[in-house]
This record gives sequence, structure tokens and C-alpha cells, in this order.
Amino acid sequence: MKIHHALLRYYPKSGQHKKGSWRLLNAFVNPGGNMSRYADRDASLYRSRDSSEKVSLSTKIASLIKPVPDFPMAGVNFQDMSLFYASPDAMRDTALAMIEAFGDQFDCVMALEARGFPIGTAVAQQSSRPLILARKPGKLPGSVYSVDYELEYGRATLEVQRGALRAGMQVLIIDDVLATGGTFNAAAQLAKNAGAEVSGFSAILEIAALNGRRHLAPSNVFVAHSVA
Repeated sequence: MKIHHALLRYYPKSGQHKKGSWRLLNAFVNPGGNMSRYADRDASLYRSRDSSEKVSLSTKIASLIKPVPDFPMAGVNFQDMSLFYASPDAMRDTALAMIEAFGDQFDCVMALEARGFPIGTAVAQQSSRPLILARKPGKLPGSVYSVDYELEYGRATLEVQRGALRAGMQVLIIDDVLATGGTFNAAAQLAKNAGAEVSGFSAILEIAALNGRRHLAPSNVFVAHSVA
């Protein structure tokens, strides 16, 4: 093991740091190892602005998600994340946890339409990396790369503009939920078609029963919260 990269964590404003501050953390990471294990080590602690009590980020996210049975169709247990997106603290801390998990291992963020856009934007902004949007057909002008894939309840297509990614770029792919892994794999194929490389995958929520992580192996995967 050796010091492979340094990480910055943002701390909200306090008595000593009225405008907030970035503090340096030394991260001991094996470059060839399992980054998701490192990322899950503290899962990033959520600190309320009004309390010094620390709560795990996973616990906080769980309190902000509402399962909705049989939506958008029978047999699908939809995870409503509206309250999560309405929480600036939860959004910020989740984005920072994703950045910590991958450190300097990515050059840009690819966010997946549509629910991956908010968290992908937060990660790109907090890490000062470019944001690439993977969109549904007909949403992007000009020439595009396109990949068809299977969803747990149908088929879909993802596209990215040609020229958005450069050959050799390390791409961190982000969505709201990791389910079967089909959408993530389609996005990875888009990146590879453009000559880029996938540094890893990250999601706010993982539905563990669908084994999506297994379909993404051996790539690095970080999720902030998992449900059965």
C-alpha cells in the first residue's frame, strides 16, 4: 500500500471557518485494488448543519427514499428519491463521497439521463471535472454514438455526442440507481466507442437483489446506499 492520491473534503461553515473550507486528507489506496472497499470504509459521514451528531450517509439517504410498488408498471418497486434531491446537504455529501471513492482516477463525469443528471452535475462541479451527458435518442444535435440495451422492464437507447469524449479519457459513469447494470454497461460501451476508458461506476442507490454490481465486474463500483 502507498499514498496514491490526496483527497479534499468540504466542511460547511462553522465558527472558525465562516465561508466553509476544504481540508486535505491523505488516502492510502492500492492502485490495483478494490476502490469500492476503500470507499465503503466510512461511507462518508453526514453532518447536519444544526447538530454535531454524525449519521452515516447511507442512513441519511435511507430516510429520504420512499419505495413505490408497481410503478411505472406492475412488478416494479420504484424508489422515489424526491426527498433526497430536495436535501442540499444529502446531495452535497453524496457527491463528495463519490469523489472520495475515485480520487484522481477520472478525467470527466458521464451522467445518465435523466435521473443521473442532478448527482452527476454535483460530482462534476465539486470535482472541477467536465460533465458529459448521455441522453435518450433525438435529444442531442449532430453526430452521435448510440447503444441499445435491455432494461428490467423494456428496451432503451443511450447516445452521446461524437467529440464529447477524447481518446484515452478516464470516465466516471454516474446514475441515480444501480439495478441490473444494463444502463451502466450501455454507457460504458458509449465511452469505449469514443475511444475513452471507464474508471468506474457510481450511484446513489443500489438494488442489491438485481445483482447489477456483478454485471459491472471487474470495474470499480461505489454506491452510497443499498437496499435488498
